[in-house]
Amino acid sequence: MQIIDKNKDYYDYCQFEFGPVDKTATYDRRQSVIVTRENFYNYCYASQTSKNHWFERRTSYYILLEIGNIQYVLEFNNVDVKLINRETGEYSVKGDITVFNKFEENVHLCPKPVTLTHFDNRNRFNWKSGNTGIRSVNDIKIKNDHLKFAFENPILKDTPVPSIIPARDFYNTLDNYFRSFQNDKTVEIVNSDIDKAVNHGFDKKTSFRHPVK
Repeated sequence: MQIIDKNKDYYDYCQFEFGPVDKTATYDRRQSVIVTRENFYNYCYASQTSKNHWFERRTSYYILLEIGNIQYVLEFNNVDVKLINRETGEYSVKGDITVFNKFEENVHLCPKPVTLTHFDNRNRFNWKSGNTGIRSVNDIKIKNDHLKFAFENPILKDTPVPSIIPARDFYNTLDNYFRSFQNDKTVEIVNSDIDKAVNHGFDKKTSFRHPVK
């Protein structure tokens, strides 16, 4: 699978591992969004899907990372919030990220191939009944309001994601996803010279202007 984007992510190298890039499947990732570690932690902390571990005096927060037809429910726990500026309300958030659950039910929930988003849990946490929460992809409900603030086609190399999802797994999941509906036909995306330059990191507004005399 070839990846088209000026931004680079941690799994991109996989397309070159076994020789020339295979163009029978293409991930057009242009318009990707770079997610910093700080953005990632703040986004986790803002999730409304949470579980209060009252006996441990802590709360876990949950977000969804959908890669092709696989959904990873990520748990953000051991959260440490520190106030940086009392006047502005600025704070820093840190914690641990783990994979709470992984669903491989051959469904795709979001508009884009890869999405990092909040969601609602149809199957509410209930410690009294022993309900451990999100047990199936059917428990995940994504609203339009969630997608408004989601990271679509995110660049995740600076987040904790590379430490919990190996690059090869990420790439293979996307490769299988695109092959499932492209029927193994070679996809040639026509790029202008400017598009080709942008994909190699140049700025189309400033890189090719004549110098001011």
